[in-house]
Amino acid sequence: HVPGWLERRRGLEPLGRRRGPCLRLRQDELRRPAHHRRFGPAWLWRRRLGRFSHCGERPHNREIFPDKDDKDLDSIKERKEARYPCTFEGCIVRMVDRIVYAGRENEDALVAGLIREDDIPSDIVKILGNNNGKIINTLLSDLIKYYNDFPDKIGLSEEKHSALVKLIDFNYDDIYKTNEVNKYEKQATIAMKHLFDKLLEDLEKTNRLTEKRDLLPDATVYDVLLKFIEKIKYTEKKPNELIVLDFIAGMTDNYVVKCLNEIFVPKNIT
Repeated sequence: HVPGWLERRRGLEPLGRRRGPCLRLRQDELRRPAHHRRFGPAWLWRRRLGRFSHCGERPHNREIFPDKDDKDLDSIKERKEARYPCTFEGCIVRMVDRIVYAGRENEDALVAGLIREDDIPSDIVKILGNNNGKIINTLLSDLIKYYNDFPDKIGLSEEKHSALVKLIDFNYDDIYKTNEVNKYEKQATIAMKHLFDKLLEDLEKTNRLTEKRDLLPDATVYDVLLKFIEKIKYTEKKPNELIVLDFIAGMTDNYVVKCLNEIFVPKNIT
């Protein structure tokens, strides 16, 4: 997903602030399955919290452990308020998220020609490996061994964790902060604004895609969006802005491009 995903996330949040409440990407994802713990079984609540509580790409702690099972999801306004997940499964998600992103982004940058193999510090390669598969295998094996040694927490050994931190720092400094990546920021921001505004406009003029569909472009994204709305069962009180934000938050980069092409690029007649 390098380089589009990071810029797309940056472009999504201001749209929520401009159109309504200050919504953040993880909160959008958190809201989709249900609206409160009492509406679903405990395992669903923990699963949703696990998604919201994972801290993203940059590691802050070498080891973590399950938090208390006493969180009101609706009261969480910032990611830091979610604290740790309440289960070992959620803690594993939080740790593995760092591992997968670090290796994958490094390999994507190699394929895209943003970096060369000899750009990666040799001490990182020596400990973790020189490709995504080896990096993930090394770190997951270490994660399993660490849990066997310390069954009350999820973590990495000092050596492997230190190498992971160096790899993530390298990714930020030599991939994300380069001119080659930053030049996509304006394009990504403009694209997200146009997609958000268009989907919102079309929801409002078709009564959430239930009327006057002939007014819309010939694009499959509207069928997908309608099924999304029906599956989540949004009430009339939920604003259309929230629906569009939730919908876009779950898109992959490739699907964003597909939507833009379907909606805005004219089809060939022949």
